[in-house]
Amino acid sequence: MTGILKNKKIYVTIALIILALLGLVIYFSFIIKKDYYIAVAGPMSGQRKYDGEAMLKGINLCLDEINKKGGINGRKILARIFDDKGQTRIAMNIASQISEDKDILLTLGHFDSSTSYSAGSIYRKTGVPAITASATAVEVTRENDFYFRVITNNAFEGSFIANYLKTLGKQSATIIYNKDTYGTSLVESFEKTAKTIGIAVKKKWGFDSESETINEDMSKIITELRAISDPGMLFLAVHGNEAPKIIKSLKFSGADFSIFGPDSFATVSFISGFKEFPEEQTKPGYYTDGIYCASPFMAEIANEKAQKFRKLYMHKYLEEPLWTSACYYDAALVAVEAIKSSDIGNSDQIRKSRREIRSSLANMYRQEDALIGVTGPIYFDKNGDVNRPMAVGKYKKQIFMPAYLQYQLIPDPPDSEATLKKVLKGDIFVIEGKNMHKYKVVYTGIDVNEIFNLDIKKSTYSMDFYIWFRFEGELDDKDINFVNAASPIDIGKPIFEEQKDGITLRAYRVKGNFKGNFDFSSYPFDKHNLEIKFHHKKDTREQLIYVVDILALPDSVLKAKHHEIDFKSSIEWKIIDKFYYQDIKTDNSTRGKLDSLNEQNKYSYSMFNLSILIKKTGIGEFLRNIIPMIVLILILYIIYFIPNEKWWVHLVIILTVLITNIFYHVKLLNYLPINYTSCMEYLFFSLYLLIIMKLLLLSIIFIHFKKNNIKRLNLIQNVGKILFLPVAFGMILITLYLTGRF
Repeated sequence: MTGILKNKKIYVTIALIILALLGLVIYFSFIIKKDYYIAVAGPMSGQRKYDGEAMLKGINLCLDEINKKGGINGRKILARIFDDKGQTRIAMNIASQISEDKDILLTLGHFDSSTSYSAGSIYRKTGVPAITASATAVEVTRENDFYFRVITNNAFEGSFIANYLKTLGKQSATIIYNKDTYGTSLVESFEKTAKTIGIAVKKKWGFDSESETINEDMSKIITELRAISDPGMLFLAVHGNEAPKIIKSLKFSGADFSIFGPDSFATVSFISGFKEFPEEQTKPGYYTDGIYCASPFMAEIANEKAQKFRKLYMHKYLEEPLWTSACYYDAALVAVEAIKSSDIGNSDQIRKSRREIRSSLANMYRQEDALIGVTGPIYFDKNGDVNRPMAVGKYKKQIFMPAYLQYQLIPDPPDSEATLKKVLKGDIFVIEGKNMHKYKVVYTGIDVNEIFNLDIKKSTYSMDFYIWFRFEGELDDKDINFVNAASPIDIGKPIFEEQKDGITLRAYRVKGNFKGNFDFSSYPFDKHNLEIKFHHKKDTREQLIYVVDILALPDSVLKAKHHEIDFKSSIEWKIIDKFYYQDIKTDNSTRGKLDSLNEQNKYSYSMFNLSILIKKTGIGEFLRNIIPMIVLILILYIIYFIPNEKWWVHLVIILTVLITNIFYHVKLLNYLPINYTSCMEYLFFSLYLLIIMKLLLLSIIFIHFKKNNIKRLNLIQNVGKILFLPVAFGMILITLYLTGRF
């Protein structure tokens, strides 16, 4: 009977455990939050696959950042990838699949205007919100209240390009365009604006890229174009993968055409299309040098958030970001913001959730509430578009570089005669009610000859270097402020100056003392950046931006320069890297009589930076720091070989080690000019912990000694002989790991 009861208790217990586990499963199935899903649709294979890859890189970088921070209320945002191969039929099929997927909240893409327009008809019918960061045809969003765009549309872009040609002094233009929605809408806007501002369109040719006679049609166009004696600026309103063959045909004739392209010329598919040509392989830039194009984003002249994006992107992908990646990063950012601000919770009603997200996107229309992305402020107009000035670049040796003149949005200028003069001069132009002001791009370089007087303790050093500026028009290039100068620096008179095609190159040789912001957190394994940082004293970032000049000074200037930097320092340091970058310096200051009567104002300046990374080559300093610590640990270990009855000797040794550790610790604090904890200091703390452990152990030994507990004392002593050194050195390794050394 007892056995039966006992078995029943076991069965009841098992049943209760199973019920409890089932309850937990049911409970967690309700409280565990499902992930959010978004679709990414674009050309992941085929001729445009490079553009699809660029899309994904930007989106993944954004989603990875957000998911690392906990996603949206603990829920991750995951992407499901769809390959439309850049074809409208496939894009429509994909749009249907996305619409039927009950997990997907919205779509990022498609890449092309044609695929976006075709897929958009499905999204509109089924209520799927979509955000493109590359399709620029006006019809994509204007005829679809479920489609949004985080870059300018073709109407804005075509008008912007026409105005920019006027800035370049062009009076006439010819046009070759694709008759699809992308090319047609670009040309319509370009022609309308050109007529208004006095640019004559001498001739235009359209082609159908899907025509069976495309090759014959293009040959006819090229022949007619060559027959025009002065075609003016050639505007190619074509896709990036179509342009290389056209440009190659033009170059083959030996004619030197001035070419301006739309945003499609700033894509991977454009520049990669030339790399198969032998002439371009032999001489990079053979076909592309001098070609202008508009781009929604150029990191070199973008905002502070863009500089951070650029660093993250290059760290992850080991390459410079294209505008496609930056714009799709922003598209993902907008998507996340729309999901956050939507009241969708854990709703399983996908149609309702999609409508909520669409409403959130439509509510992003106020300029004052704009979401700041890497490409600038993001807020939608009545058509779901983001329209703002584009960056303009020019190709040089297959590298897309900012043009010398750029435009940015400004508040409505006062209606005055001075403003009208600026408009007539081209310093200000207006597109769709938006006012844009011209600013300079100054190419800048620094070439270091010598580093000397390096004082690690004081974080100071001296440099002898060349500095140069390449710019268009006028510039007071000497009026610069070296932010980290230890004493005032005057760059003196130019050692070289030349003017060619309206571009001035001016170089100086400078010596200066600088103060670094050295990081000793890894001491004695530290690395340091030796920097030169400067910005213009008067011209703010609204007037001037410095960018890195990839072109070196002429050999005639550098003839006395060594091939490597002459680094005069102790043998324990060497240069391991050198890099240049532009970022933003913000000052709170008063400028001018009017400002001085008011509160301080914030002024942002473009700051040029050179950073030279140095590290220790030997282990001398490490040994000087670590050997005393190892000796102290060994002295503590010796205690285990001293009889327990001489506990007072133990105490003297422990206190001696403590005092010695304090001595070296204080010596370190006096040596390092920092107010944070270095790696070496953490090692001292590890030794303090060992000393405390030894003092606690000594008190235990003392108690057992008084009780004459010999067996326990011997056990403590034997265990200590075995474990002390592994524990001590294990603590050191763990400390080095936690402080980032290993």
